[in-house]
Amino acid sequence: MKGLKQTFEITPGRKVGKNHPVYLVAEVGVNHNWQIKPNLKLAKELIMLAKNTGFDAVKFQTWVTGLICRPEAKKAEYQKTNTAGGVKQTQYQMIAKLELPFWTFLELKTYADSLGITFVSTADEPFSLEFLDKYIGVPFFKIGSGELDNPQMHCEVGKRKKPVMWSTGMGTMAEVMATRNNLLKAGCDRQIIYQCTSNYPADNKNANLNAMLSIRKKTGGLVGLSDHTTDNLVSETAAALGAVAIERHITIDKNLPGPDHRASLDPKECQDFVRRARHPRSVTELKKEYGEKTIKSILGSAEKKPVPEESEVMAVVRKSATSGAKGIPAGTKLTEKSLPEWVYLMRPQNGEIKADQYFELLSKTINADIPPFTPLKQTMLR
Repeated sequence: MKGLKQTFEITPGRKVGKNHPVYLVAEVGVNHNWQIKPNLKLAKELIMLAKNTGFDAVKFQTWVTGLICRPEAKKAEYQKTNTAGGVKQTQYQMIAKLELPFWTFLELKTYADSLGITFVSTADEPFSLEFLDKYIGVPFFKIGSGELDNPQMHCEVGKRKKPVMWSTGMGTMAEVMATRNNLLKAGCDRQIIYQCTSNYPADNKNANLNAMLSIRKKTGGLVGLSDHTTDNLVSETAAALGAVAIERHITIDKNLPGPDHRASLDPKECQDFVRRARHPRSVTELKKEYGEKTIKSILGSAEKKPVPEESEVMAVVRKSATSGAKGIPAGTKLTEKSLPEWVYLMRPQNGEIKADQYFELLSKTINADIPPFTPLKQTMLR
């Protein structure tokens, strides 16, 4: 198997790699607050903020709630704390309200184009990936940490042969290598692999930037950082260590309602972030200013593994195999063509057959009629 490219164009005329400027992605995510005011005013303000503070790209998230989440799925603790629905609201109810209609992405892409900033979005399931690729025409893809163990998504992204940035939150080095190889085998050798801690906000002591260096050595690819900490020191340290891309959530106001505002940069912090990431001081200089102990804590462990704070998030954002919207009739044989039609990978992860076992279902036959959106069990298959 061939290796990963060390320099490539992430967008026409803009290269990433050693000796090229770090590529900065402003993650709007769900901070558009569509669930409170279903208009695009705040979303466009955030695109403008990204442009005015010097980011290269602005990123949203695209999904169909009924394709990624079972109705009974619970929220993560940070979502319970940071959203109005609290503990009474399910994850399904929360993300259904946060879901942007497909037509909005056409308008947001047009607006970003008018400002001269690259528009991208993270797809959380294959249907949305097809939409972003075919109808929006995003120049590169982003795979979120929740799909790190999802070989179906890796293959769907890889076969489109566009550059991809992908996050490794909640992951092990074995999962990192599996994702790298899945994408490469499918046809994608232009990858940027993000060290990431899936906690919102994340503590600086859990950044583990030495793990980013381990990922670079093990995969032979370009590395970056998806940063959920509350200041810009971790990002600057990552840039000093050779990160070629860094992603940060942005917001107009950290006190706005919604799950991610608290872990986002406000306008003043956005300016500080871009300045630090574009012109990072050396690790030695950072140690002199902030102290050896502080920077050593950020560097953390060289072992790529989940931190304890990620375990609760993992349980609700990773997926397991579930019957699709039509259920599955008895006698159905799961082939390469029929598997995506009958079996969905959906949150939460508590089903018996996990996402990383998806392709093990090929050639299996369904024993009895399975109702829609039912977690699959081995006893249902032969």
